[in-house]
Amino acid sequence: MSENQLTADEVLSMEEFDELLAEATGATAEELRRGAKEIYIAPSEESTVIDE
Repeated sequence: MSENQLTADEVLSMEEFDELLAEATGATAEELRRGAKEIYIAPSEESTVIDE
């Protein structure tokens, strides 16, 4: 098992998640945080359900 793999019962802090994601993508944690602020995610009440 890789040192970065977690079990289902482990919880990451936002900082830990940012660092793992940065390591996986080659970006810095700060770059990821800045990019996340630019993304608009609509509330679930506004979502469209597609049944395929």
